[in-house]
Amino acid sequence: MITAIISVTVSNIVLMFPVGLLYSFTEDYLNKDITADKTRFYSQ
Repeated sequence: MITAIISVTVSNIVLMFPVGLLYSFTEDYLNKDITADKTRFYSQ
């Protein structure tokens, strides 16, 4: 049971990571704060 809880938690975190990147990109895009350093972060 503990193994199932841990595996589901890890898979949820993995699925939430791209959404977090999208939120960060949207915030920077709306604030017109996209620099060369950040494009490298978003393009990976």
